[in-house]
Amino acid sequence: MRAGTEHCCYTQRLTTPAVGERKVHRLFTAGILPWDEKHLVIGTSRVKYLQEKETGATVHAYRGATIGELTLVVSQYPPLDLHTVILVAGFNDHCIPPALFRENYRILIDLITYKFRPNVLIAPKIIPPLSDLPIIRKIFYLNCEIFNLYKVFHPGPIIISPVLCISAKMYSRDGIHFSRIGNKIFSSMLLNFILMFS
Repeated sequence: MRAGTEHCCYTQRLTTPAVGERKVHRLFTAGILPWDEKHLVIGTSRVKYLQEKETGATVHAYRGATIGELTLVVSQYPPLDLHTVILVAGFNDHCIPPALFRENYRILIDLITYKFRPNVLIAPKIIPPLSDLPIIRKIFYLNCEIFNLYKVFHPGPIIISPVLCISAKMYSRDGIHFSRIGNKIFSSMLLNFILMFS
């Protein structure tokens, strides 16, 4: 039973960052999928400890990645024909302006649909921390941007962007990541989405 793979090295960004972006970007290396894989979970450290057998998909985790950094990662993948892509991302963008986040998010979704050609793209709303009110407030505004984006943006595949009900018992001590029990519950949630649309 293998947990999600993580691929990362560090590099200094050579170009001038856009307003609100960080000056140092991680240069992540895109993961490799089995030749017959039809389902991919891609995201930040929130998916790092998901068990692929329990999730029903290959899991690629990019710890600390922003939406912009995930876009650079997705650009490295070869063209694929996947049935389902699940995107778990956005938490690491809570420091940038909502308008910039919305544009970055739109570019990432566009690239995912172009590169992976999924039948279904499942992109849950950003999961807030357990008790950090300033960040919870910022995540709320980013989720509003995602909601508003999908009202006018229709890139092709079926797109599902649910609000996940995360209970307090699912969080680890840091109030951000999931506990062992939380990872099992989260894996079951994602598996149910995959089975629902398979």
